[in-house]
Amino acid sequence: MSLRRRLRGLVERALEEEIRRVKMERLKTVIGEALKGMDVGVEEWVEAIRESRLER
Repeated sequence: MSLRRRLRGLVERALEEEIRRVKMERLKTVIGEALKGMDVGVEEWVEAIRESRLER
């Protein structure tokens, strides 16, 4: 495998990881804002999600 190909693969993986990290940060922010707007705590929300999944 050529150096150029290995370097390209390394850069692509680094970019994919960074994109994934940024998306997770945005998701955390959106969820945090939604919970504040609903006046629900994180633990209460997690428990509601668990119960909902068990009911399915």
